Formats: sequence, C-alpha cells, structure tokens
Amino acid sequence: MRQCIVCDKELIGKQRKFCSLKCQKKYQYHSEWYKNYTKQRRERFDKFKVEEGCEYCGYNKCPGSLVFHHINDTDKYVIHANTFDTPKGKKELKKCICLCSNCHNELHYKENKNQFGKWKRGNKNGIK
Repeated sequence: MRQCIVCDKELIGKQRKFCSLKCQKKYQYHSEWYKNYTKQRRERFDKFKVEEGCEYCGYNKCPGSLVFHHINDTDKYVIHANTFDTPKGKKELKKCICLCSNCHNELHYKENKNQFGKWKRGNKNGIK
C-alpha cells in the first residue's frame, strides 16, 4: 500500500507521491529547493532596487527602504520579488520610479496636501 508522503493517506489510482494538490503544494513550499528559490528571487529583487536607487536623492544603501512608486495610480499592478522579473512585472516597472521611503512619503504628502488643502494637526482625518 502506497501512502502520501505528507499526510500518510492511502494513494489511489495514478497518484504516486501525493494524495492531493494541497499536499503537493505543502511539500513544495516547505522543501529546501523552494526556500532557496525564493531566497534567490529576493536577493535579485533587492540587488535590482539598490542598483536603481532613489530617483530623487540617490539613496541606494538598504533595499528595504526603497519602493516603487507608480506614476499613474489608476493603472497599477503590485510589484514584488516574485513578479518583478516576469514579463508582466517588467512591463509594470516601466510605469514606476524607484524612491526611498522618505522621498516616497514626501511625494504622497505633497500630493495629498494639494488635493485636500492645508493639513491641520489634531484632526483624525488630517484635513481641515
């Protein structure tokens, strides 16, 4: 009797190692290969961000402090380590600029200030 290598259920028919797709994915996501694969993707993404650096101030020390800002907020797709080097991710990167966290926050502050008027301290909504 053959058993699933994840949950030990009996395998039926053409099943070879796993009783279900759920067990297969569970095994895959906890394997050393997958951990190395995701680590390599993260390292490539971090290296890419550091090479780009902030468009405004030139900061390029810590990849965790660099973010991609969509120039047109209405048409966007989230870019992360798993998608940045796919065709869709590369297309999306053309619509973005790389900014450090400070410059990104300043940019949004200025956009919001222009949109809503002057900011007032103590107001939960942040607008007059």
